[in-house]
Amino acid sequence: MFLTRPGRGTVVFMLILASYFLYSELTMPSLVSRENIIGTVVNVKHGENKSSSNGFPLVELEISANQKIKLIFFGGPNPVVGDQVPLIVEVYNNDEQTYSVNYNSWK
Repeated sequence: MFLTRPGRGTVVFMLILASYFLYSELTMPSLVSRENIIGTVVNVKHGENKSSSNGFPLVELEISANQKIKLIFFGGPNPVVGDQVPLIVEVYNNDEQTYSVNYNSWK
């Protein structure tokens, strides 16, 4: 036969790998839009130990009259209730939305 046993295994592995990448490319949601919005801080909850890695605050933000989100705030000065926090919202073709703090614009 043309391919030896190790060669056949390599071909089978490459076919499986190519199939995986094709499947993930076809099923992965794609980014539709990205926009900058402002969220208002309505609640800040600090971790038990403010000096450790679990001390990052959990911030509840109101982004519209009927929508609130919670984000862990990793950088810059910690927000307080009433602060206006710049956010980035990314919308995907499966109607999923992700929110993140725009640290370049934060204070």
